[in-house]
Amino acid sequence: SSGINAEWPLRPGGHAVITFRILPLSHRVKKYIHASLNLVALVFIIIGLVAVFENHNEQGIEPLWSVHSWIGIVTFAIFVIQALSGLSVFQDLVEGASNEVRGQYKPYHVAAGTLIVSLVTVTILTGITEKYLFIGSMKSFSPHAMVLNFLGLVVVFWAATVIFILHSGVEKRSPEVKPVVLFSRVPSHDNEAD
Repeated sequence: SSGINAEWPLRPGGHAVITFRILPLSHRVKKYIHASLNLVALVFIIIGLVAVFENHNEQGIEPLWSVHSWIGIVTFAIFVIQALSGLSVFQDLVEGASNEVRGQYKPYHVAAGTLIVSLVTVTILTGITEKYLFIGSMKSFSPHAMVLNFLGLVVVFWAATVIFILHSGVEKRSPEVKPVVLFSRVPSHDNEAD
């Protein structure tokens, strides 16, 4: 097994990042979807880390020896700090901060989300390179190497799309729903004197 399998489930985190931009739902619903997707990502990350450490122990591979693993651990740490910060500032589940504090913290939260998506991408790409080294595909342009290269491109395009959506000019919040007026009583001008 390779490190790339451990990082791939982070995709729910990327989807969580763009929740506020793409879903035409109320702010509260988007907030809970955002938190839920990040929770799913956290569960996948933990499962992936446990699998990697068990696999390395079974194969006698020293843990945390590569730049891939170091970046992955740093990414995980930033992700956990971001999740805890987001819960403490934005979620109604915990006594949240005032709107002023939320407004001041939001740009940092968005920047940290962008950083996490970028670091996840780097972690996956270094994991793919590490896989090349383990299977010896760097010497030839084998079908396996083509699959890994294609996977790398998919990851880069996924990250670019998430970051573009996050920082595009798309409306951040769904507009308030306004009632549709089917009939309107228009005052009659018949009684007015000329």
